Amino acid sequence: RAAAARAGSPDQAAARAEAQREARISADKRVSLAIDADNNGRVSAGDTLVYRVDIKSIGNIPALGLVFTDTLDPNTALVVGSVQTSQGIPTRGNNPGDTSVAVDIGDLPPGAAMMLSYRALIANPLPADVTILSNQGLVTGSNIPDTPTDDPTTPTTDDPTDVPVTPTPLLSAEKDDYLLVD
Repeated sequence: RAAAARAGSPDQAAARAEAQREARISADKRVSLAIDADNNGRVSAGDTLVYRVDIKSIGNIPALGLVFTDTLDPNTALVVGSVQTSQGIPTRGNNPGDTSVAVDIGDLPPGAAMMLSYRALIANPLPADVTILSNQGLVTGSNIPDTPTDDPTTPTTDDPTDVPVTPTPLLSAEKDDYLLVD
């Protein structure tokens, strides 16, 4: 027993190896303009966005029973039927009446990656005070901590994916006409 307690013993090496066995994932989410309804070259009311989520197993054991879920920004609506995935089965998002996204991904071995995407239509008209659309999904699994999606274009980790929105121009005009002399 004294030999097993020494640093570098086989028992300690096995304990360290077991402690380092870990399932982890990364989940990056990007957004781009899919349909520019008003052809102004900017994200604005009535346009369609496409969200792309890249999920990768970055641990040294498989990530098991993965499920991706997402409830979109309240100023957008899911384009039903637009959920696509390279692995797993969409369980919400492709059926009439669906307003959120869910994909049963399954297992990802170490180093494996998968991609999913879906579209969202921006409300038209958009409330005047809305200048940013914010969205963040969540990946859960049986042996990983709940992992929120991350916007890889910012230095902050685990942050939502934000897209600035060009406000809808509001134009109001009144004209009064008076006859002063006849």
